[in-house]
Amino acid sequence: MLPSITCETMRIVTFKLSEAALEEIDRLVREGKYASRSEFIRIAVYEKLQRERSSGSIERPLASQHQRSKYIVRVLKVEDTS
Repeated sequence: MLPSITCETMRIVTFKLSEAALEEIDRLVREGKYASRSEFIRIAVYEKLQRERSSGSIERPLASQHQRSKYIVRVLKVEDTS
């Protein structure tokens, strides 16, 4: 799991996500598997970056918490675009 990172080291990213995907994330949060949508998305992004590094797509691993925080996503809200 990810280390604790303070809000001041995170950048805000806004993106669109299908309703079906959001419902699945919310279900996992309700089941207690993740503390929040943001935690789920941060972990998903971090794990994807780890896989890319392992495959050689990204040359160097993140060596420190400071470097790792550049890749963490914090989602504050999901906008309804309907």
